[in-house]
Amino acid sequence: MDKVDLDEWPPLTSDAAELFMALSSGRRPGKVSDQAWLELKSMALVAGTPDTPRLRDPSRLLRRAESELRQKAAAVEAQVASCHEQLTPLVAGFAAWQARNDSPSSGFEVLSGFDEINMVITDALRDAKVEVLTAQPGGGRSASTLEDSLLRETELIQRGMRVRTLYQHTARFNPATRYYVERISEIGGEVRTLDEFFDRLIIVDQTVAFIPFADDRSSALALRHSAVVHFLRGVFDRAWIRGVEFAAEEPREISRQAVDSTRLAVARLLIQGHTDEVGARRAGLSIRNYREHIKSLMNRVGAQSRADLGFRIARSSLLDGMDDLDDGE
Repeated sequence: MDKVDLDEWPPLTSDAAELFMALSSGRRPGKVSDQAWLELKSMALVAGTPDTPRLRDPSRLLRRAESELRQKAAAVEAQVASCHEQLTPLVAGFAAWQARNDSPSSGFEVLSGFDEINMVITDALRDAKVEVLTAQPGGGRSASTLEDSLLRETELIQRGMRVRTLYQHTARFNPATRYYVERISEIGGEVRTLDEFFDRLIIVDQTVAFIPFADDRSSALALRHSAVVHFLRGVFDRAWIRGVEFAAEEPREISRQAVDSTRLAVARLLIQGHTDEVGARRAGLSIRNYREHIKSLMNRVGAQSRADLGFRIARSSLLDGMDDLDDGE
């Protein structure tokens, strides 16, 4: 069978599809279009001749088309993720530059120290009217921090706000985070998780966004420029669409999917050459758990060293999914 042409989908014209259905029902069309017959034959859907046709199982074509479409979708998704990974820090860098070079009225404000950061965020939340969006990287926050968040977000929801929060998949295995999700979901809050790395982001309505300005988060940027806030809102919404709903009580399959997605993220970080410290931070894991995932990957593919693991990952289909290396756990 020739490769399915994904640029012209569906691969068959209506005439060819109608001819196949006519033949499958035992009807003999008065006149068989040569083009329709050739289309069916090129897809290995028929054999023989138009006078003595034999039908072939279309499920083989369906499986092949489905596989190729999924591969293409995965490649596009990877390009989108790469684009965001490359350009989002540039947006923050530009905002920082403009904050240093423009007047205070330009829409960019540098916040220094945790007290000032918390004060300005609290003021923005007090003025919120529609929604609050939050992206929280890492494997879960402390119980006291989550309790504060729960109180603040409960007040927002009671005022009629929509509250959406993104975590990394690893937060699913943090007991304090699971308790927070149970409580916030009961009153209408929405929580999803992703396997990919992202930095902290808070967007209030579509009027102000907050992003870190230093690695230790001791300073932040308050962004009120409408174009920048709109861009960051788009980044969040696209991540939200890819996210998996986080429920306090969820099927085992969802938890397994989160584990596999995290392990897949670790594999990507490993072959990208990141140190354990950087890789663990980007995956939302402790260094110990990050190394445990690497050890698990080595066991699954029979690698003798990290270099061997990287080589085997590159040669395998691991980065397209975990199925081919499933050990039946």
